[in-house]
Amino acid sequence: MKIKPVLLIAATFLIINACNKDSTVADIPASTYDATVPLAWFKIAIAMSRVTPGNNGPVIARTFGYMGLTLYESVVPGMPNNKSIQSQLNGLKALPTIMANKKYYYQVSANAALANMTRHMFGNASTAQNFTIDSLENAFNTTFKSTISGADFDSSAHFGQHISDAIYNWSTTDGGDKAYLNPSSSSYSPPAGPGLWVPQTGQSAQLPYWGANRTFIAGNATNTQPVAPPAYSTDITSQFYKEESEIYNESVNQSAEHHAIALYWAAIPPPTVSISILNSVLTDKKSNLGEAAIAYCKLGIAIADALVSCYKTKYQYNQLRPITYIRANLGSTWSSLPANRER
Repeated sequence: MKIKPVLLIAATFLIINACNKDSTVADIPASTYDATVPLAWFKIAIAMSRVTPGNNGPVIARTFGYMGLTLYESVVPGMPNNKSIQSQLNGLKALPTIMANKKYYYQVSANAALANMTRHMFGNASTAQNFTIDSLENAFNTTFKSTISGADFDSSAHFGQHISDAIYNWSTTDGGDKAYLNPSSSSYSPPAGPGLWVPQTGQSAQLPYWGANRTFIAGNATNTQPVAPPAYSTDITSQFYKEESEIYNESVNQSAEHHAIALYWAAIPPPTVSISILNSVLTDKKSNLGEAAIAYCKLGIAIADALVSCYKTKYQYNQLRPITYIRANLGSTWSSLPANRER
């Protein structure tokens, strides 16, 4: 069924102010460092999502949510104007804290945290992919160890690892743990009838229970549900027919510009587009580590919760896809652009 993008916007605004101010000042502020570490890890996650089995839209959105949160919590002690958002999240228990008698280098913490979380989230990665993860982590660590003491490196890295492990343990109870292993469910039987979804050849219902997953922000899925879609109809005067006709007419009369825009947003899996845009913005603005942590945290939580909301709506109405309706009523050989047709 068609999901309105307003859901993503709504989820974003619900958490846009989650990273509140008021904390203690660490020895070395996160703003001292550039965003090289998180940029590298999120680029790796994007690349892995496109070739690792089972990493469809909702699964990788969830990954970005936990990576963004992990990054933020691993560097927030070094952000004088920010504090942990643990208490604002849905059931997340107290997280590890820094020790007063230790010095922390937050690019080290971020590297350890993101490496650890990447391994957790891509549990079915290939040997070559795991080698890439190890290589990136070690390359950063070699640089860090050349400039700081072994004791400071260890305390910083251990903090990042402990943050990552705590958040990962929480993630395993949200309903989506290791969903990449089983993106469709043999126990799910879609309802049948006029106007309801039917699979294309070789297709199955994707993640039918995803809408019941725990969101990062309590109530995000429930509070962002749209009104019911127009009633199914083949009457040419009906709202349903008009909306499907709009899709059909746009596709057959598409300008070169609209064609390019459609292909841009059809990246597989779709959430990678949002992260790619953020990567570009952070690079262009020469953002520091703290700024990047806030941005990845907000965007990651927004897209993760938005996909839960979308799938809650999707399986509530089980509306047929445009390709089914259009082929039956407007053009029997019609196809959309070669984009993401997962369900």
